[in-house]
Amino acid sequence: MVARSLDGTGRINLGQGAVITVQGVGASLSPALGGWIAQWIGYGSTFLLLGGFGLASMGLWLAFGAAVKKY
Repeated sequence: MVARSLDGTGRINLGQGAVITVQGVGASLSPALGGWIAQWIGYGSTFLLLGGFGLASMGLWLAFGAAVKKY
């Protein structure tokens, strides 16, 4: 999606790097954030909260993925 949306701009590498950076930061912070939230509100609620973030991400991908295909 990044490559398609940035095609012809000369910024594909920058876009891919930004996406990979955000993925790495998320992967690094997720265990600490999950542990902190689990201590605060419990494991079940933590699972639902972080699972909700995953479902929201998938929903955004499904919603905007079709728009990117047009380009």
